[in-house]
Amino acid sequence: ARVLKDAVQITKECFEGMQTGMLKYFSERLYKIAVAIGVENLQSVDVKLNKIAIRQGNTDTTFTKLNDGEKLRFRTAAALAAVETAKWSGVGRHPGFIVLDSPAAQEMSEDDFASLLANLTSVLETNRDMQIIVGAVMRPKILDVVSCSGMEYAKGEDHLF
Repeated sequence: ARVLKDAVQITKECFEGMQTGMLKYFSERLYKIAVAIGVENLQSVDVKLNKIAIRQGNTDTTFTKLNDGEKLRFRTAAALAAVETAKWSGVGRHPGFIVLDSPAAQEMSEDDFASLLANLTSVLETNRDMQIIVGAVMRPKILDVVSCSGMEYAKGEDHLF
C-alpha cells in the first residue's frame, strides 16, 4: 500500500509539473499570437486550468468580459497556440487545420476583418504546416490582404461547391 501511495504521489507531481510547463508555454504563445492578430493594448495572458487572466490597457479582465471582436481574435489565437503547444510538447497530433466560419459576423467592421485576415496571413508565415479556411462573404478589402493563389470564392450567383 505504501509503494502504491508513493507511486500516486510521484505521478501527481510529474503530471502537475508537465501541466504547469504546458500552460506556461501556451500562455506565452497565446499572448504573442493574440498581439500578432490585432488584440490591442494586451499586456499579459495567464492561462490557468479554469480561467484565462488577461491584462489589457492596465486593467485585469477575463475572456468573458471581452467584446465580440476581441473574443474572436482570442479564440483564433488560442486555436493556433494550442496547435503550436501540441507540436512543442509532442503531446497530441492536431492536423494544423482550422476553419473559421463567418468571423466577420462577430461585431467586426470590414477594416477589422481585413486586418484580422492580414495578420493571420503573417502568423501563418512562421507556421507553414497550418491551414486556415475562412468562410466569409467576399468583401473588396479581402482581396487587398489575402493572396489570390490560396483563395477561392463564388462570384455573383455562382456556387463555390
